[in-house]
Amino acid sequence: MSESTEATERREQILDAALRVFSLKGFQKATNKDIADAAGGISPGLIYHYFTNKEDLFFAIIRERAKFVQLAAHPESFMDRDPREVLTIFGHAYLSALTSPSTLALFQIMIGEVLRFPQLREALYRAIIGPVFDVLVRYMQRQIELGTLRAHDPMIGVRSFVGMLMAHIMLREVFQQPEASRVSHEAVVTQVVDTFLNGLAAQERKSVRA
Repeated sequence: MSESTEATERREQILDAALRVFSLKGFQKATNKDIADAAGGISPGLIYHYFTNKEDLFFAIIRERAKFVQLAAHPESFMDRDPREVLTIFGHAYLSALTSPSTLALFQIMIGEVLRFPQLREALYRAIIGPVFDVLVRYMQRQIELGTLRAHDPMIGVRSFVGMLMAHIMLREVFQQPEASRVSHEAVVTQVVDTFLNGLAAQERKSVRA
């Protein structure tokens, strides 16, 4: 096994262990020793070889395990593509990231701890949430320029789109509403994208009188 391959595997091992520990103890109570033990008894100091600190490790899990964050990291791949296609892709990536067993714990940690720890909330926004929103705002602005979406405040538009998805996640994962649990991701994303785009169609439909 090459040195680079071994380093990659060890890094993934630490990420997996950290996710398990964060899931059990939360961000604030988890220690590097806990993570090192969960990673097979490695030295806690070895974690610093791969990550600057616990915060860096936490954010690395989100960046590398949440697909919608990975998509936003490469805006050049979708900036001029059709809104229905792009928003559908993002919608599925967003729901999958926040409802899959492997990353749901991160969502629960964020909801539970960012309210109590302003420093974590601010760092999370700067490192993850803010950049993703900025990319989506730029995408909306680009589509306005291309004429595929009518003129609107792109930041409000992005908040509205994400908000509809977040409402479903809250009802399903936090309040465990039966109806939200039964509906498929496909149905949710299709409905959200339709509702959003019908409100921002480039040309208003003529009203039909009875």
